[in-house]
Amino acid sequence: LNATSTHYIRCIKPNAFKRPREIDSHDVLEQLRYSGVFEATRIRQQGFPFRYTYSRFVERYKCVLLKGVKWIPLTGRTDREKTAEILEGTNQDFSGVQFGKSLVLYRAKEHRLLELLRSLALERVCAMIQAVARGFMARQFVRKVRFVEPKVEAAVQSRDVEQIDAALKEYARVCGKYSSLVADIGIVRK
Repeated sequence: LNATSTHYIRCIKPNAFKRPREIDSHDVLEQLRYSGVFEATRIRQQGFPFRYTYSRFVERYKCVLLKGVKWIPLTGRTDREKTAEILEGTNQDFSGVQFGKSLVLYRAKEHRLLELLRSLALERVCAMIQAVARGFMARQFVRKVRFVEPKVEAAVQSRDVEQIDAALKEYARVCGKYSSLVADIGIVRK
């Protein structure tokens, strides 16, 4: 039992007779009041509904420190210091954020701002990743075309139909799905 992390589930009985599809609203309201659900909700609304451990906060929001094409490195030793560094590095007003013993606590206003900053940073990162991937794919395609190009040119200069057909098949095999970039004209055999 000591190795488990316990949590509680509040069960609300809909009626005293335990019959399906019958709700006694007075009993349900009383159970909600006495079990502390309303009190917990009120405290949560007044307090800080967003809570992250420092390590989780750093993991999630370190991307907001993207400047240009590089990230600003975090110099803090602890996750708590890194969290403070992230909040300061955004140049936004995060005065409502509270630092607890093991959690960073903040309200909806700060959460919306952090998520907006994160979305903007990830959007820029995705564009950079796509550019690198497209460049890689284009270089691979050019390399493949340059490999097959002399064979196709030699076949065209020979004016032999079988040689041209074999060169085009080789081109289609080497270039794969990109071979359709060159007009696919069938060669009629004699």
